Amino acid sequence: MTNLTVDLVQAQAGRMCRSRHVYGAVLAVHHAPENARCVAAAGDLRPESRFFAASVTKLVITIVVMRMVERGQLALDDPMARYLPADLIAGLHVMRGVDRTGQITIRHLISSQTGLRDSFSLKGPDGRSHMAALMAGEDSAWPLERTLEAVRGLPARFAPGAPGKVNYSDTNYQLLGRILETVSGKDLPRLLANEVFAPLGLRDTYI
Repeated sequence: MTNLTVDLVQAQAGRMCRSRHVYGAVLAVHHAPENARCVAAAGDLRPESRFFAASVTKLVITIVVMRMVERGQLALDDPMARYLPADLIAGLHVMRGVDRTGQITIRHLISSQTGLRDSFSLKGPDGRSHMAALMAGEDSAWPLERTLEAVRGLPARFAPGAPGKVNYSDTNYQLLGRILETVSGKDLPRLLANEVFAPLGLRDTYI
């Protein structure tokens, strides 16, 4: 890896941080023929910094879901109501006065075809969304119960599995996380560590 390449990577990291929406950046480049590696950082991040994984988490959840499908522990067309308490999800998907919560399957959750609202982008009583608060540095815990409280009562966007309909929603993956905990009997951090992080040797990875 030449010094010029290292300089270019560092310069690119710096350019990324000039945007008002980007506060820090870490870039890693691996040049296989020379087995050379360069890591550059800019803004308020360093190569060893921890950062909010955000929707990368969905990929990890998907891995575990599909492993459980392979083992026969659950099936994609199982209704989520098979694994979650009725009082937790009752009235979660209502559209035109009809409650279709019981029609939501694991396949719908994993493919964003439930029609459920995205709690992350909903505005709270103060007129701000969770996303806006997070971007302003005001982080807070959002357990599943808080998410469902925010979503319940709002009209769903479409019926579960409606042809051609997709709506990106963090709510879906929080529900999947609880389903994985129910099926495995383990809390999500321990389950993901056992299924993904430990086998891959990811010692500094966390969610």
